[in-house]
Amino acid sequence: MVDPLTISGVELKCARILLGWNVELVARYAGVGAAAVYAAEHDLAVAEQRRRAIVRALESGGIEFIPHGLRKRPSAGAAVSEELAIA
Repeated sequence: MVDPLTISGVELKCARILLGWNVELVARYAGVGAAAVYAAEHDLAVAEQRRRAIVRALESGGIEFIPHGLRKRPSAGAAVSEELAIA
């Protein structure tokens, strides 16, 4: 498990795009404003509780944050997961 506070803005944005979600949808699922999602994706100051909520929302959509990257858990019946390493 990766600490949500160490997940970069690039990883958050990649996770959102991998899910096919827009900023407003992440914000709705996380219970935060779209400005908080935008700020988190750009490594700007975001309250810890909001950042954790954003990560939880992305995880609930099927994202798994791993050291140095993320992957989308396979859906039911899928054989493989998609993985993205962030350098």
